[in-house]
Amino acid sequence: MADARIAIDMWEERAVATTKVEGRIRQEDRWAYEQVLAAGHPTVEPLDYDPAARAQQLRDNLDQAHERRTELAAQTLGFTEAGTR
Repeated sequence: MADARIAIDMWEERAVATTKVEGRIRQEDRWAYEQVLAAGHPTVEPLDYDPAARAQQLRDNLDQAHERRTELAAQTLGFTEAGTR
């Protein structure tokens, strides 16, 4: 769970940073960018969503799934304890 939260936080940090990148490429980076495009990578386009909101949605989904797994584990434990009596 902690690793998933770290991954979401790292993704959010990088996604937010991409929203601050200027739309034009510096001349000294143009050659490298052209090479990346020639290799088949799609063009860089602005995100069409809010990275912070998406990250929060991912955290909420993670918390909900964890809560559900905890409930299922508790039920399973209850069944196994009842079976040993």
